[in-house]
Amino acid sequence: MAEQITGIILILISFWEFYSVRGVFLNSKRHGTKSTSHFLPAALWSGIVFGVAMLGFGMALIFKQI
Repeated sequence: MAEQITGIILILISFWEFYSVRGVFLNSKRHGTKSTSHFLPAALWSGIVFGVAMLGFGMALIFKQI
């Protein structure tokens, strides 16, 4: 039972991460200038990868694959 709860928490974290990445992307698209960091695409990409990893671990815990 604890594994399923942890899985649900990880899935919620992944959704929050996707929502945050989307917000940063839209904000930088609207308000980005030449002074915007050149590392922003790498940060967005790593946020997406983290979200996918948390989603995968969460699903694996819910279906008891780990």
